[in-house]
Amino acid sequence: MTETANISENNNRELHADYLFMVGTHHMPFDRLIQMADRFARENPDVSVLVQYGTSQPPKEANGRENLSHQEMDALAGNLKGVVLPGGPSLMMEWLRRGFVPVIVPRDPDLGEHIDTHQIRFSDFMRRRSLIALANDYAQVKGALVDPQPVSADQLDKIDSASAVRAFTKLASSLLAD
Repeated sequence: MTETANISENNNRELHADYLFMVGTHHMPFDRLIQMADRFARENPDVSVLVQYGTSQPPKEANGRENLSHQEMDALAGNLKGVVLPGGPSLMMEWLRRGFVPVIVPRDPDLGEHIDTHQIRFSDFMRRRSLIALANDYAQVKGALVDPQPVSADQLDKIDSASAVRAFTKLASSLLAD
């Protein structure tokens, strides 16, 4: 689909979607996530699926935008039933703070989606703290979207930023040392 085709908008020109899939801004394509979004859109024709596709191929079944601003993400958050993201810390934390337990599909370097395993490792770090739903295939993504849970204030208190930064720094240092 083209960047603007079939995107549901209200009279205020605000974007609307029931489900949002984002690949982020990494320079390597994440076509596996786009294929999952297209399949979800095809299997659920009564819901609106929006994909922020970045450098990946635009979706064929779902609605697509190359990029989304923070204001657009904020506007979308009010009506979303679920969000699916790569395993980068920035997007993950943004959506946790917006009140979502994001479904995370980490980019896999063995599939040419990233240069290292930091997304896989960081996603596991967050999964062990029950802050994300980790999914490695379409069945897991679909299962996690069936009943997404909002983040409670107690869960947000579990986000120890200093601990997360230390863990990410340790992972990055070990990857750079290799």
